[in-house]
Amino acid sequence: MRIGITGTSGFIGAALVRHLSSKRHEIVALSWLHPEIGSVDVVIHLAGLAHRIGKQRPSDAAFDEGNYLTTKRVVEAAKAAGVKRFIFVSTIAVVAGNDGVLSPAMQPRPTNAYGKSKAKAEAFLLSLSDISSVILRPPLVYGPGAKGNIGALVHLALTSLPLPFRLVHNHRTLVSVTNLVSAIDHIIHREDLGSRIFHVTDRRAVSLAEIISKVREGAGLKPKLLPLPPPVMSVPMRLAGMSTQASQLFGDLIIDGSALYEAGWHPPQTPEDGLREIGYRATRCGGAVAKNR
Repeated sequence: MRIGITGTSGFIGAALVRHLSSKRHEIVALSWLHPEIGSVDVVIHLAGLAHRIGKQRPSDAAFDEGNYLTTKRVVEAAKAAGVKRFIFVSTIAVVAGNDGVLSPAMQPRPTNAYGKSKAKAEAFLLSLSDISSVILRPPLVYGPGAKGNIGALVHLALTSLPLPFRLVHNHRTLVSVTNLVSAIDHIIHREDLGSRIFHVTDRRAVSLAEIISKVREGAGLKPKLLPLPPPVMSVPMRLAGMSTQASQLFGDLIIDGSALYEAGWHPPQTPEDGLREIGYRATRCGGAVAKNR
């Protein structure tokens, strides 16, 4: 199969190219700023402007350009080239403002400009009748080499510092890059799905305590987690204007990924193995790990 992909140099894109190339698919790297699409069987749109907070946060207009208008240009180029199938990797942020377990059937309720820009892109794709668009909404994607919030957390886990997270038994649904790539591969080969939305997740949620423990286990380190009550840590963070970071560390985010399971996909990697792999790879790929055995 000949597959056009935007964002091939990114964390997810590089993993997807390796995976699909190993299965002897022909990969065509597409520009997301000036898309020119030739003869391909399907287009996978990964590129976009990532969510960032603080001083690095892009403007609302930049998010709109990077995630909505660019998606419109890519899909219009795909249609002009006669492509009939389009896969858009969106984000769970589109529905993150809803209460309870987040399902694909919920109405969009983004809580920030990043989510709003992705929601606009989704709405545009679903309004089209001349191309089939499958939308995948992943939560936080983790794996060896991941950057951003998960990268900072892994860096912390791979130090010799005792960390006060033993009592943080929250429930957060994540997805490993291995599982996300596997889900995209599955969708590529399902031409009968039409235009619809899936949430792509690991099989179960994990806690902050488990994330730290499993990464350290993979690196051959002891957990070294101290029993400090979560409110003792979260309240000062919120008072310091770090409510988003506190929610991500100590809060729950539970996502329903059952629709994709019902469509025949099953995550090949468990959360335990995915988190251990991060620690294992860090100790064998030149990463500096402070030993705390």
